[in-house]
Amino acid sequence: MAYVLPIPALLWLFYGKPGRKEFVGVAGGAFWLSWLVLIFWLRHVTWAGWFMLATVLALFPLAWAYAVWWLLPRFKDASSFVRILGILSVCAVWTLLEFLRTFILSGFPWLPLAASQWQRPLSLQIASWTGFYGVSFLLLFVGVVISFYVRHLFKRGQKGWFRFCPEFILGMTVWIFATFGVLQLKVERVVRQPFFKAALIQPYVAQGDKWDNSKASEITAEIERQVEFQKHIGADLAVLPEAVLPYPLIGDSNMQAWVEKLARSFGGPLLMGAMAVEGSDWKVDPWYNGFMMIYPDTGVSRTYYKKRRLVPYGEYIPFRNILFFVEKFVPISSDILPGSSPGPLRLETKSGPLPIGPLICYEDIFPRLAVDSVRA
Repeated sequence: MAYVLPIPALLWLFYGKPGRKEFVGVAGGAFWLSWLVLIFWLRHVTWAGWFMLATVLALFPLAWAYAVWWLLPRFKDASSFVRILGILSVCAVWTLLEFLRTFILSGFPWLPLAASQWQRPLSLQIASWTGFYGVSFLLLFVGVVISFYVRHLFKRGQKGWFRFCPEFILGMTVWIFATFGVLQLKVERVVRQPFFKAALIQPYVAQGDKWDNSKASEITAEIERQVEFQKHIGADLAVLPEAVLPYPLIGDSNMQAWVEKLARSFGGPLLMGAMAVEGSDWKVDPWYNGFMMIYPDTGVSRTYYKKRRLVPYGEYIPFRNILFFVEKFVPISSDILPGSSPGPLRLETKSGPLPIGPLICYEDIFPRLAVDSVRA
């Protein structure tokens, strides 16, 4: 479906000739509604933030819609060379806006156009050279040239389905070459050998209860129940999600003792997201959002991953000196600090050491973080 994204808008411009306010208004409304759906999960945190963020995110494709409305009449009836340059410009504007969305206001590259192809290796081959930006460009490019081909088919005085359309021929040629990597994909039988059995545990804790001190005993009881269950079905290690504990794992001796006891009872490593306070004063000393390893024999490893890309207004307040009146969603006494090292961590398993490069929640929408973890 990503290939057809620009087709309705371009055909409307070709045949409907809408005015600027009409076209930009309809496009803006459509993009705003689509972003409301795409970030629907945010309503659990803040209804106002959900609507506001959808509005900000809709401004990027809205800028593209305005650029298309302005550019298309200037090249749609020009020579083949100028039309091709115009098509490339339209696609470049979209790609540039996705690039800017990665950085502006701390960045939020959530669901670029390329993300629609996550299950389609054929369309992702160009990413090895260009990153996801090239995939987004390619998807839009194919959609735009299809729009021009449809217009070409119904041009007055021309007959036949296979009449020559230079931009369409170029678009299909580019698409074929961009999928070159599929030739390297081999369909072969893979012999798999078990390394270890990992249990992925998601405790059922309501978002509103997560930071409620009165719910701490209920949260730890739920974690203990699920870890014990995985022990009895033969898991070698257990992985738990971000900030799963009611108190910091590093910086709270009681919490650390409880988790280490849980690891001994489980009989294998526990990997979990947890908060860390590097010091004894929770109001002054730095807080980190970490990913930690707990072994049954040695306890909490002091080498842990610190989240590098924090959620603005959730884990810290950007421009704190200006926005001093704004409070975070996470109710801790100070801003969480970002880590600087991509890792990797060295996980000791019964089958030998295993390097792991964690990403915590929000970080997985920033491709550069994953690349840095792999290269480290």
